[in-house]
Amino acid sequence: MIKKIFSFLIFLFLCSNLSAETLVVDEEMQKLSNEVMQLIYDDIFAVKEKYEELDAFNESHMHENEYGINEIVYEKEMFDDLNQSRKFTFALTIDPINAKRRYSSKDRPFQYEFLLLDLKIVAYYKNKMRSSQFNLNEVIQNNALLLSDAQSKKLPFEFSLVPVKAEYKVGEVIKFDVILHNPSKNSLRVKALSKKTLSFLFNTDQWEDEAIAHKSEYKRTVIIKPKESLTKKFSAPAVFSPNEFNILCTYALKYKGVYPTARLKVDVTR
Repeated sequence: MIKKIFSFLIFLFLCSNLSAETLVVDEEMQKLSNEVMQLIYDDIFAVKEKYEELDAFNESHMHENEYGINEIVYEKEMFDDLNQSRKFTFALTIDPINAKRRYSSKDRPFQYEFLLLDLKIVAYYKNKMRSSQFNLNEVIQNNALLLSDAQSKKLPFEFSLVPVKAEYKVGEVIKFDVILHNPSKNSLRVKALSKKTLSFLFNTDQWEDEAIAHKSEYKRTVIIKPKESLTKKFSAPAVFSPNEFNILCTYALKYKGVYPTARLKVDVTR
């Protein structure tokens, strides 16, 4: 009996190792992931002169993980006003969605999941100096939009934002269309496009009060026939300085665990 139990435990151990070894990232997703990691690296490198804790950051802090995707690991010892040693450290990479935990729970890791791509960004950030203004999370989110765009292409419908015109003037209300297109040969039943199902972020400032999770409870549905579209007009607050502004829209229709997103860049001029 003991021999059988021992054999069974060995079998489970071998199976778990085998499943870990068979996790792979295909060439297309590997290329996309490395593009995102390179953009993140470039953004951090571009601001290293602004932050004392980043002044040693360079290409030696980026290497390839076991899935062929680059990983950034950075650590610097610093000293506070009392000359006590304080570590500034962070790490991040992109793993298969089912990969085992990479970073210790003691480091308080966080992640962004892209379920339709079978990928996740994993990272941690530790700053014991408490004085830094460097925002790793913002850098990750800005460049993760490439993964969001790729994920959107795997939806059964096309979700997009289209500006009413190519350019807006300072002080002008920005108007745009939210479009849901059915490219398939079958009709689609979807939630109506409205403020009850859409959540907007305008240059990272949320101007809809309800969280998207609450909006997902909205029940009204409509039918989109094959090759047809559903369009709804919206407007964002006026902008009072010339710049490029970003609009991010999330639709409260969950597909395989994912809320669809679309984004739009708008040029505002004098």
